[in-house]
Amino acid sequence: MPPSFTDIGKSARDLLRKNFDLGIRFFSFKGKNDNLEFLGRVDNAFRVGKLLGTFESEYNLKEYGLTLKEKWSSKGLMSADVSVDGQIMDGLCNTLKTEYNMESGYNRVSLKSVYKKEYINGQVDFQFRSPLPDVVQSLVVGHQDYLVGADLHYDAFQKELRRVDFAFAYSVKDFGFHGIVTNWARTFTTGVYQRLTDRLEYAAEVTWNRDVPAHNWAIACQFATDSDQKHILKVKLDSLQRISVSLKNRIYDGITTAVCAMINDVEETQIGFGVEIER
Repeated sequence: MPPSFTDIGKSARDLLRKNFDLGIRFFSFKGKNDNLEFLGRVDNAFRVGKLLGTFESEYNLKEYGLTLKEKWSSKGLMSADVSVDGQIMDGLCNTLKTEYNMESGYNRVSLKSVYKKEYINGQVDFQFRSPLPDVVQSLVVGHQDYLVGADLHYDAFQKELRRVDFAFAYSVKDFGFHGIVTNWARTFTTGVYQRLTDRLEYAAEVTWNRDVPAHNWAIACQFATDSDQKHILKVKLDSLQRISVSLKNRIYDGITTAVCAMINDVEETQIGFGVEIER
């Protein structure tokens, strides 16, 4: 089944970006109890002296295809959504979502429909910022491990097509290659991901813009020191000559520590560390 348009190339992006929480001390807690899942996280950006907390929960009623979610943050952002999956039509999921910012008074309601079958993943999202909704549409078609997708953003209030993006990819179990064209065919991104063994994997991504001579690139490698993946080391090098390193250690079942650092000749060395608990 094809992924959504935003998930094309996700394996490469996750390896390149996750676990590099630079300049942050964090604590996260994730739990599950029957049909209820919840996740809380506190981030302390000690370089700038800011504290941010988020909490989200999800309640599933599988017999009715119903999912209830809510999320809030210490910045005053709140959201809640209701999803109904497979009740109207097999493969069709409809989601109603509300968002509200207590500080600015900004609010938005959106209605999203996702249709997924063996060779297709289509989405339509109506975002009501005004009586006329913005429309975000995407379609991904897959055939024999190849994917082709398009993503369109239409501003109904301004009567303007804001964005049209295209993507193509080749994806199998342990290997993936993707290319994405954005910014009205001005920005091009290509990436690759491969799992070499059950303990070693790598990813690389390059982005260039027709209007800017410099290219941005990054390459990363992840290595698990043991077959149980209790200790995972990740090293990344990017086009700004920055070397980033992260290490995750599962010290007990459900308790993981994480530490990361970024080093180069120009910028000040940055570090980050935290604790993750899952029950």
